Amino acid sequence: MRAWLLTFGVTALMCPAVIRGQTADVLEGLDRVRVVIHGIDQGARDAGLSADSLRTAVELRLAESGIEVDQESSSDLSVTVSLVEVAAGDGGYAYGTDTQLVDNVYVRRQVIEVLADADTAGPTLLDFTQEFVPYAGITWQTRRIGVTPRSVAPVFIRDSVLRNADEFADAYLAANAR
Repeated sequence: MRAWLLTFGVTALMCPAVIRGQTADVLEGLDRVRVVIHGIDQGARDAGLSADSLRTAVELRLAESGIEVDQESSSDLSVTVSLVEVAAGDGGYAYGTDTQLVDNVYVRRQVIEVLADADTAGPTLLDFTQEFVPYAGITWQTRRIGVTPRSVAPVFIRDSVLRNADEFADAYLAANAR
């Protein structure tokens, strides 16, 4: 038990429990999301987690908040679970849950084209144009970390994922007040 308390205390001091700082306005006008789960490898399955059960839980939580979930959406609510086995005490896991909105963003690039060669006697002519290049970008994010005994790992980690989903839902609803 003392080993667990020590492990948890050191982890809590070294890492922030939640990453904050973005504003909810990046969620304004978002009409639906697709939920995508990452990081459920064999170790996570051995700990009692499954991508399907986590996806279903997040989708239900979002739907309860009035957020439309659509597997055809180009806006992904990406949930990543990271898990490391801890050998201290009776064993367990250090875990992290990261939830990000990966959405289409456009980067403005300024293109400069030389219209007249510098070798001519006249001034060099330049043409300035702008183009917008599409990228997939992270527009919203939250993260939690924790340490859990092996016996309750699926419950603790699922709770962490759902707390992230609740935080997303709160920010979404604040940005899209009806």
